[in-house]
Amino acid sequence: VVAWALAGAWAGVAVEERLFKVGINGCIAANVGLMSLRSFPSDSALEATVAALDTVFTVIFFLEMLIKLLGVGWRAYWASGWNTFDGTISVLCIVAVWVEAATGVTLPAITVLRGFRVLRVLRLVRSAEGVKTLLFTLLMSFPAVMNVSVLMLLFFLIYTSLGVPLFYNVRWAEEFTGGINSFTNFQGFSNAFATIFTISTGDGWVGLMHSTFFDDGDYSCELDVNLDDIYTDESGCGSKVAGLFFFISFFLLHTYVLLNMLVVVVVDSYATVQQGTARSSSSGKSIEAFAEAWRRLDPAMTGKIPIGALRDLLCDWSPLEGVGGLRAN
Repeated sequence: VVAWALAGAWAGVAVEERLFKVGINGCIAANVGLMSLRSFPSDSALEATVAALDTVFTVIFFLEMLIKLLGVGWRAYWASGWNTFDGTISVLCIVAVWVEAATGVTLPAITVLRGFRVLRVLRLVRSAEGVKTLLFTLLMSFPAVMNVSVLMLLFFLIYTSLGVPLFYNVRWAEEFTGGINSFTNFQGFSNAFATIFTISTGDGWVGLMHSTFFDDGDYSCELDVNLDDIYTDESGCGSKVAGLFFFISFFLLHTYVLLNMLVVVVVDSYATVQQGTARSSSSGKSIEAFAEAWRRLDPAMTGKIPIGALRDLLCDWSPLEGVGGLRAN
């Protein structure tokens, strides 16, 4: 029992050491870099080296999990979201290594399990306060972002429904030349929705708009015996007015209204997170200042000070304006 308690105390101190944290972070970065060394055609010597080092890193991370379990305890370990995330990946990876060693065969499921190792790089976020704030901002803004995303989906559906009857029989351009072609067209709901999504990215939407203009060069609606019957109707090949209104209105509304709504949501969440971080930082500094002021009045750390020292404590701590003047009075 004594040995177990001593081991737990040692593990508790070890996991808080800066050297331990830096070493684990270095192993994470090296492991992620190691995963990108495989190439095609494969080199047998390189593959063997990568596999051996991969097993070493897997064992290191599993031992890290055991040390943390020993140091902080089972409940405290799994109560932490980061530890749960890391421990789950460590267990999956060690199981994958064991199954591969027992069977001698690399199954697709094992490859998928081992692929989860790349998620360990997210642990580096814990040591970068700025990145942690941004990640927390994304999590905080997720519900509002989903609401805006639903609005954008409805917007896409409306323009898809408009685009099909307006431009379903516009003549195709040659492949890979831009404009309406076999990849981007309005012949059917699925094709039209994919085309609307392409327009939303800003990729070649001007060429698509020009291809819907009536009687415009290569996109003429004149009768041509070399074209399919769908293109021989002179009155059914789009309109310049319809094309201008459809594409310009969609691009303006999507780019300058809906996307800006997303930006506003994220910026608002970021401001909220920053305010919370500032309050937490201020509270932490205030507590540290109070502890330092108390330590000067109670160097033996008995937890007690004379009642007459209360004014000196407030003067030294002085978290509020005006308290510092008590000493003079």
